This record gives sequence, C-alpha cells and structure tokens, in this order.
Amino acid sequence: MHIDTHKRKVNNKTWYVDSGCSNHMSHNMNMFVNLHKLDSRVRGTTTDSSEHEVVHIGDSPLNEHVTLRDFLFVPTIRRDLISIGQMEDNGVKVDFDNNQWQAYQENNGAFFNKRMKAFYFRNRSAPYISQSCQPDLEDFETQSLPMIHILRSLELNVTNIALQLVETLLLLTQVKVEKMSGYA
Repeated sequence: MHIDTHKRKVNNKTWYVDSGCSNHMSHNMNMFVNLHKLDSRVRGTTTDSSEHEVVHIGDSPLNEHVTLRDFLFVPTIRRDLISIGQMEDNGVKVDFDNNQWQAYQENNGAFFNKRMKAFYFRNRSAPYISQSCQPDLEDFETQSLPMIHILRSLELNVTNIALQLVETLLLLTQVKVEKMSGYA
C-alpha cells in the first residue's frame, strides 16, 4: 500500500487525484459514511518511507451520484487522495480532458466532473504522480513553468522519469541506427 504524506497542513477541501496511490484515503473522518473500524492492524508506507496506520474503512461521497467505496481513514496523512487505479479496478472510467477530470460508471450512469486549476499528468506508467483539483501553490516545486506544477514529493520520481525518458530515447536512436544499417 502506498500513502502520500507531507508536513504542511492542506485545505481539507483539496482532493489529489493520484495514479500512484493504491487506495483512496483521507485524514478527515467527516468525509466518511458507513465507517467501520478494521479488525486487524494495517500499516502503509509513504514516499518518505514513514509508516502510517489505517484505522477505519468506509465510503466517501464525491457528490450526490458518486460514492467512493473502500475508502481508508488514515489520520496521520496530510492529503486526501483519490486513487485512479482503485476507481478503474471498480469499473469507474477516469478521463482527463480540457483541464478537468471526469469519473463515470457506464452501468449506472454515475458521473463526477471537476475542473482543475493546473496542468495534470496523464501518464499512468509513471511511478508516482498526483495532482490537486484545487492546488495550493505553496505545495508545488516549480512555479516558473505556468502550466506544469510538480509536487515536492515527486522530486526523486521526476528524476527517475527523466532517466527513463533518456533511456527510451537512446533505445529508439539505437533501433533507428540498426534499421539504417540493415541489422533490424
């Protein structure tokens, strides 16, 4: 299980749509309905390798039509996270387009739409990417690029992504040279 945590307080109305988080989770007990205490102890690690205990599990309504199931209550985290992977595992289609994200379930017509105030990352293959629906600019590493905001917690992963990109470009260049030489 992967949990995101930060030392700064964040506005409780801020949700982070996260492609690297394995479960929906919140530190705010008021976000839950049908809350149940876990029978056994469950712990998860964060991007800074610290451990946090999952205390309860329940449901959390996004609006009157969409309720996220199996939402974890983790009182020691600082961000409320919506897991793209968990939504897709539960048959919810998640789409990013025109500076907004949408979640809908075709079988029952449930729909959620949220306008984003910043650029988002769509690449699910990246190791850890999250984006706020209502970003607090103090929480972002880069403010010099007006459309791209990278969370401080992504610093190491951004380096990994850059290295993967360089490796891919080198591989593509090698394939092109081999094709030109007649070896591929």
